[in-house]
Amino acid sequence: MLLDLLRLTVAFGTVALIVAFWYWLETPVSPTDEYGRHKVACEQAIRRSGLAWSILRLGVAVPTRLLGAPHDLRTSFEISADARFEFVHPADAGTAFARAVACEETIGKILYVGGGEKCQMRYERFFNDLMGSIGMGPFPSESFVRAEVPRFTGDWLDTEESQRLLGYQQRGLGELTADMRRSLGAIAPLIGLLRPVATWFLLRNSVYLKENRRARRS
Repeated sequence: MLLDLLRLTVAFGTVALIVAFWYWLETPVSPTDEYGRHKVACEQAIRRSGLAWSILRLGVAVPTRLLGAPHDLRTSFEISADARFEFVHPADAGTAFARAVACEETIGKILYVGGGEKCQMRYERFFNDLMGSIGMGPFPSESFVRAEVPRFTGDWLDTEESQRLLGYQQRGLGELTADMRRSLGAIAPLIGLLRPVATWFLLRNSVYLKENRRARRS
């Protein structure tokens, strides 16, 4: 899809292309699935296109609106508890994109867009803080996947240059959780009242909890 968009962009002579990709600091990049391979192929095509381009590689831009958002709850536990994790508030990500369009110094550069040091933590802490803000949890470390090399969806990013050029890092975990609670409205306190049930409902989506607890006892 993105390759088709690129072909149309070249055909119609668009002078600049700002594209978001979500993969990380490996050098060289080493995608392990079609999702990653597609991103690498698109990035290579963009750099060969002859257009003026900027590529923004995003950290985890967590949605603040939960109601109606499609989400497979099982994926919440597919990241290792001790994995390094960096998020960026979606409003800050939007600011980065908007400013990149008008910033000539970003042309021809690949920039990492993340929340900065205040948004860098281990996944277990992030997930429990996030869920705790809407009245769920805590979730034990055994509920997350365990692997010899921690499984992750990203890493802590070097955002010094993107912040210097775009000045977008304004929000942290406090703002993210406040916006999530606000989006839930009157439902948020109800979830808190039903904390044990709500926590059980989400926890039952972990395919790792029983396995990890058996391994601990053996």
